[in-house]
Amino acid sequence: MKNVRGFTLIELMVTLAVLAIVLSLAVPSFNTLIQNNRMTTRANDMATALHLARSEAIKRGTAVTVTAVGGNWNNGWVVATGGTDLRVFPAVAGTVSITGSATTITYRGSGMAAALTINVCDTGRTGETGRQITVAAAGRTSMANFVCD
Repeated sequence: MKNVRGFTLIELMVTLAVLAIVLSLAVPSFNTLIQNNRMTTRANDMATALHLARSEAIKRGTAVTVTAVGGNWNNGWVVATGGTDLRVFPAVAGTVSITGSATTITYRGSGMAAALTINVCDTGRTGETGRQITVAAAGRTSMANFVCD
């Protein structure tokens, strides 16, 4: 008889069964990872807009505003000064929701601004961890985890 190398049908079936079990355990965790990354990306976009507005206000020595499009942060936001848009951020897609204590924040030429809190959550995951962006009166921005409503 010839010495044949390869896999038997039983070995192949066992390998596929083990692979199916591992994938069934990994896919839900992967979905959670994707949702967390989407939420973190939008929170980082918001923090970027706030940092841009503050730095431009200091650089130009004039007021720079970050305004929610249509009064809703989910519709996107615009960083502008003197009627000129510096940067436009697109609407939020998917299940990410952004709410704030105000729909506009204005940085003065000194870099100071009114206090503001913005919450970024995944609407499909109530009670899970979201991101909270806080702007202090001195204009400094910080981000922390919090539990979504």
